[in-house]
Amino acid sequence: MPAATPISRLLAADLLACAATAHAAPYAIELSGLVTDPATTLAGVDPNYNHATATLIFDNGGTSAASQLWGAQHLTCYILRFNTNTPGQVVEYRQNLPGGGLSATGDAATGANGALTGMFSALAGIGSAGSFTTTLPTLTAPVQWAAQGLQYDLLVNSDGTRAVGTTGVPMNPGYWAPPRRVTGACDDTPYAAPPTPAQATSVPALGPAGLALLGSALGALGLYQRRRRAA
Repeated sequence: MPAATPISRLLAADLLACAATAHAAPYAIELSGLVTDPATTLAGVDPNYNHATATLIFDNGGTSAASQLWGAQHLTCYILRFNTNTPGQVVEYRQNLPGGGLSATGDAATGANGALTGMFSALAGIGSAGSFTTTLPTLTAPVQWAAQGLQYDLLVNSDGTRAVGTTGVPMNPGYWAPPRRVTGACDDTPYAAPPTPAQATSVPALGPAGLALLGSALGALGLYQRRRRAA
């Protein structure tokens, strides 16, 4: 076999890299039950002790949630959702990361069973004009958020209005839901696996003895037909 050329080696390496990352996916963790405080002044957010959620999405190229280490460089999105003054209506704030300013202390980690075992001790971000999307029309950049337990301001608008939480965002891993695979880098819709391709149905085949018997029968039939034509 001729020696591989440098180009073929590069192509082989690319194919191996593609195969290794074919199933890489983002994973999200969520803190549910944040409570807004009467000090909340952000328009549209209900300050009367209603629940809110915080979601972090990570992507480090991993293919499962087990035994992962997610640092600030792997954070792709931060999502805050608040109840509004209208029953049943929810508003949300999404910041695409690392496009916005982000500071972090520590990292997030999971065990062999995929459960969260470690968590950042502090996270904070500033949303520039191009780094966030929101259903709150009153938000104007820069928008600041903080998740560090002792910080009560969940979200601060550039005009000074804010969403305040009674306990901030607790960073103990026990408060956060287990990591789950999601659809995209800033889309926490649960991942839906594509349908399994239909399995091919095997067709029974004759063994050697059956084939020999079939051949003999066909030969006898041919001999019989020749004799009839000759008669």
